[in-house]
Amino acid sequence: MLTWIAQKSTSSLNIAFFNERVALHDEFFSLCSTAMALVSIMGVYITVYNYAEGLISSQ
Repeated sequence: MLTWIAQKSTSSLNIAFFNERVALHDEFFSLCSTAMALVSIMGVYITVYNYAEGLISSQ
């Protein structure tokens, strides 16, 4: 009986640990996608800025 309780508590601990890892993975994925979106927006901004700078300096 005691071994069964120990196995049950260990399996629930593993499930809790797995859920925590999934939550961390989701948070990390969200952080990465936010960073990639910011880099993409900055790239568009720099491209438009350089294009406008070229137009201004050519006049």
